Amino acid sequence: MFPDKHTFYKPVGVGSPTGYKDKEMEMDKIIKTLMAAAVLALMSACVRHETEDPDLGPTDNISMFPQMEDVSRSVINSTKELESHQIGVFGYKSASGGHQLIFDNKTLYYDAVWKYSGTRYWDKRAGYWFAAYVPFMGTSGSGTYVSESQTGGATSDHTLTIHNIPKWQTADQDAKDIMTALSSNSAAWYLENNAGVVDLKFRHILSQLVIKAYSVSEGSEFKVTGISIGANQNGRRVPDTGSYDYQLNYTSGSASYSVQANSYGVEILTDGAKIPYLNDTDKKAAQSLIVSHKLVAPFISDATGTEKIPITVSYTQDGYEQNPVTISLGISQMEQSKTYLLYIEFKDSGNKISALDIQTIAWTDVIVDDSNFHNW
Repeated sequence: MFPDKHTFYKPVGVGSPTGYKDKEMEMDKIIKTLMAAAVLALMSACVRHETEDPDLGPTDNISMFPQMEDVSRSVINSTKELESHQIGVFGYKSASGGHQLIFDNKTLYYDAVWKYSGTRYWDKRAGYWFAAYVPFMGTSGSGTYVSESQTGGATSDHTLTIHNIPKWQTADQDAKDIMTALSSNSAAWYLENNAGVVDLKFRHILSQLVIKAYSVSEGSEFKVTGISIGANQNGRRVPDTGSYDYQLNYTSGSASYSVQANSYGVEILTDGAKIPYLNDTDKKAAQSLIVSHKLVAPFISDATGTEKIPITVSYTQDGYEQNPVTISLGISQMEQSKTYLLYIEFKDSGNKISALDIQTIAWTDVIVDDSNFHNW
């Protein structure tokens, strides 16, 4: 047990040996006594180093509680489901002469409670800043990874960077549904108002696009064979198929990123399935087919943010290829932590494809009930 502020330790005195005939036993006793005293001294020093405050006791450790900002249908769809994932945490505190990094991509994991190795203790005189992300990543590699950087001296800015995030991902079990959380305050505030617990409220940094389809013509069979977004429309730019970096300044709480655009369209579906016939209006939302479900880097389609984003749909009717149809998504940008839901209606006369108004909803709303998609 770590000593509290009312407990003092001193080396145990060693007098002249009595009652022992075996000198080796006496020497063994002396060595063990000195080792015990050394361990106690090290433990006491550890507390003083971690807290830098002699008035702090051993119960003032830094605890963390990850949670979703709201209930969410995503790869990680609830606070409870976070418990099956490892979380990466960076954090620093104010110290004399500058800032001290105390969490350097520390792994936070759930084992009855949220834990991390190498317990840290609050310094009541300091201010604290924390940045967390999920899923956990390494600090190097050819894929998606994280890094932390510091600029400035006593008034340092700290930035968490997530590198090489794919701009387009299919929403399946391999998708990286990246989320981040921030928390900052004084140690005194955390101790007095939150029992020394750091609440980490996660939100999504990506957007998602969901395209659903149904038919109102019972005698015809429609099948989507391809969908492209951007569709060679000049002035309406969408992210290309590469990757990008996301930077989060967790001193100020501001985020920045740059997404390279593409004027030539991006294929988001290359093969599809038969579109269901739904004559009952009430069933269209629940039973229409998901023909494309993507995670996408947030973007604006043009410099003014006014040009609407088009999609081009390729399809067959009764087994015969039809002329592709370009329709508007009705939006000029996609914002992080939001879902964009489009319904496409097929019929066998007139304009065979029409798009209903796209819905912009919070990512946290339930919009998918298809078990073929992992936790979506």
